[in-house]
Formats: sequence, structure tokens, C-alpha cells
Amino acid sequence: KSFENRKSEHELREKLKSVVDEAMSEYESNLEDLKESKTWITDEERKDVSDKMSEIQEWLSGKLEEQSKKALHEDPIFKSNEVFKKMTSLKKIYNKVANKKKPKPPKKEKKVEDEEKKEDKEKQENEEN
Repeated sequence: KSFENRKSEHELREKLKSVVDEAMSEYESNLEDLKESKTWITDEERKDVSDKMSEIQEWLSGKLEEQSKKALHEDPIFKSNEVFKKMTSLKKIYNKVANKKKPKPPKKEKKVEDEEKKEDKEKQENEEN
């Protein structure tokens, strides 16, 4: 059983790097699109996503490096589900940013404009009298 786990984990880890790289490219592209399509999303919010992406990539590279120094019969340095958990947290952060609603224009300004118009009208009426 332990041998089977190590074998399946090894096979998964082999695929993980390319899967993660592909996902990161997609996130990168989507973040770029957000700059144009959702201009109300701040640079800081996009940076939260890109920081998380960098954090995961650095973590994975480090783990893969450590893993490459271990023999296949040894227990793995990390398990694939750890990567999936990290990718899920990235997805949550990205979705939170990407789904940010466009802020409604403040209603106060309209009231201020209306009051100014009213005052102007009153001034005109007073001047006429």
C-alpha cells in the first residue's frame, strides 16, 4: 500500500509542474484582461493575486527541487493534494478580485447638482423681481 501511494504520488508530481505552469499562464493572462475590462479593480488587488501566484510557484519549485534529491522509495517531500489546496486558495483570491462589482456612482453628487440648480433658479427669480 505504501509503495502504491508513493508510485501514484510520483506520477502526479511529474504532471503537476506543467499543470501549475499552464494554470499560472492563464491567471496571468486573465489578470491582464482585467486591467482593460474591469478598470475599477485596483493595481493592489491584482497584485494580491500575482503575489499569491509567485508564492505558489516558488513553493512548488522548492519542493520539486527537494524531491529530486530523494530516492523514489523514500516518502515524498510533499503530496499533490498540498498543491491542489494552494491552487484552490489562489482561485478564491482571483475570483474575489475578478468578481468585484463595478462601484455605483455616488448618489450624493446628483443631490448636490440638483441643489445647485435650485439655488441658481432661485437667484434668477430673485434677480428678476
